[in-house]
Amino acid sequence: MYKIHKFGGSNFINKEVFESFYKILSSFKGKSLIIISALGKTTRRLYESVNLASINKLDESLKILEKLEYFTQNIIEAIFENDAFKKECVEFVSNLFIELDNLYRNIAIFQELTPRTLDLVLSYGEQISATIFQQFLHSKNFQFKFISAQELITTDNNFTKANPLEELINVNIHKFLIPIFAENNVVLTQGFIGKTKDGETTTMGFESSNLTALIFASSLNSPEITIWTDVEGIYNIDPHFFSSARQIPILKFSDAIQSADFGSKIFYPHMLIEAEKQGMTIFYKSIINPVQHFTEISPRASEKQKLITISDKVFNVYSQNTAYAKIENLLIYEKQNSNFIVKHNNSFNFFTDNFKVIEQFEGANEQIDVYSVINLINYNVLDIYKIILNYSDLFINFDYKLYQMNDSVLSIFLKKIENQALLKIIEILTNI
Repeated sequence: MYKIHKFGGSNFINKEVFESFYKILSSFKGKSLIIISALGKTTRRLYESVNLASINKLDESLKILEKLEYFTQNIIEAIFENDAFKKECVEFVSNLFIELDNLYRNIAIFQELTPRTLDLVLSYGEQISATIFQQFLHSKNFQFKFISAQELITTDNNFTKANPLEELINVNIHKFLIPIFAENNVVLTQGFIGKTKDGETTTMGFESSNLTALIFASSLNSPEITIWTDVEGIYNIDPHFFSSARQIPILKFSDAIQSADFGSKIFYPHMLIEAEKQGMTIFYKSIINPVQHFTEISPRASEKQKLITISDKVFNVYSQNTAYAKIENLLIYEKQNSNFIVKHNNSFNFFTDNFKVIEQFEGANEQIDVYSVINLINYNVLDIYKIILNYSDLFINFDYKLYQMNDSVLSIFLKKIENQALLKIIEILTNI
């Protein structure tokens, strides 16, 4: 049986995490496919900097690139104890940054950034991390084999949001990956990237490393995927910001999907939907504390869990019904799913987190406000009304709206709320 493990690259920012990664891999039994992604916020920084280069802001662009290289070199300096491996890694990575520098200068000259070129630039995040992970494991004398994801993941040419071609991927996996497993228990590869049938570099969209994990699990008939993050599984609310967060041992797929639909960044919705269809189990574990608590998202989960997600900046358009058709056309064009419309007799309230949609209304007669939104999954509406009543001295100070989004989700829209007040409301709600 093949096991699929996806490690979030954003967590790899110091030696402690790399050492824990090595210990985790050393504990594996059987055949394991390891999927790694770009370190820290590398992909975001590449996206930001290359866009600056495309509008003739080359100096600003190269400064970001310089800082990114400095961040990367600091990681290399911290994690390697063997000077020979460290020197070799530095040289590899330096050459990749030289290539990026040349790319940026050419982009600045022509002041054009095509989706094809953007994908090429963004793929360097995975190339850099693959180099560092390989050298790190070699320095530990760890037995593994690396294969580039581009040798396995064939996509169409819809650059920046390329679609995987499953039949060709299955052929690649049986031709290239399975023979490697015949002689190795651990194989390392990347997420996010692929290539077309013509050999051009593609990416499958931000956060698509989880999609890569699903593709491999499906093709290898793996019954489970493990996602390694910086916390011990899934919590009812983001534990990075709320001390009242409660860890959840087992979670229904439907609850995880609702959480993703209403703003949770820890889940990749498409992966959840397809994994549920295929009867897979998904584990969320901590890189730092791998033997402590974890969460299992599983078909065997039966109890609904109360979850809370928060959207910091949601726009509200209040308008007359004559503008309703305009909203509908914009949603079709932008292919938006996370919007909410409340119709009244002669007007409507429209909520969205898509600034492109809101830009269409700036300067018009519509009233536009900004709200914070608390999304409550599997909460009883009567319990929420009781909370509002019992804490009326708190809620009376706010402009708020409570809406039933669907059968499982309630949302509280709060206008111009201070952080301390928001934290107080969240603390109350997590104790229901």
